[in-house]
Amino acid sequence: MNYKNEQIIVGKTIHEVWIKKDGSYLVLVGDVPFFFYSDGDCCSHTWIHEINGRDALRGSAVTAVENKGIELPGDIDDRDNCECIQSYCMTITTAKGRCDIIYRNESNGYYGGDLEYIDFDEKGYGILEHLTILEEFKTKKEFKLIEEDHTTIV
Repeated sequence: MNYKNEQIIVGKTIHEVWIKKDGSYLVLVGDVPFFFYSDGDCCSHTWIHEINGRDALRGSAVTAVENKGIELPGDIDDRDNCECIQSYCMTITTAKGRCDIIYRNESNGYYGGDLEYIDFDEKGYGILEHLTILEEFKTKKEFKLIEEDHTTIV
């Protein structure tokens, strides 16, 4: 499966931003929904922490997407005691500005996390674990519409 192709949203216009309440999924809704999930490598946990600049996405075509590691208050790098919290940012740029989707990963220091695009057209290992999210998103019960320009999720 090709999870890492966040570039699929370049050129697309986003109208709504939804987050699963536990911070595990991000849905960017344009003409179709684009699903991303917070993926923790082995022995780690990743979650979407906050969104800054949501207004830059609404009604404007995406011109660039970049993923990078960042440093935030609350990050911990204590590999000797196997306790690390690392922060990452997916920056989505439009003509209106940029939207930063901050996600964090907790691990023993040897593993990291990612915010990965789910290609439901791909077949193979891993897709089954994500199929239920399509039904969950239809009901919106476990999702929150991001309406503020700055929102802390988890």
